[in-house]
Amino acid sequence: MHSHPDDYGSGMAKFISEPDVDALFFLNQRYSYMVTVDGTIYRFTQNTIPNTVGEVVRELSYSGWINPQN
Repeated sequence: MHSHPDDYGSGMAKFISEPDVDALFFLNQRYSYMVTVDGTIYRFTQNTIPNTVGEVVRELSYSGWINPQN
């Protein structure tokens, strides 16, 4: 898991970068997670297209952590 720094309101922190996907190949990993400063956790794989948003697996809300699939 790694984090993306604050995007200063641009919304770009949620996008999976090309180096993020390349790291999976280099480290021989099938998937990884990325968390943004708002507490959203994204899952991405070697098949994730760079500069897109990964699968949301957790979000931080005022009531605590939620799983968007439920």
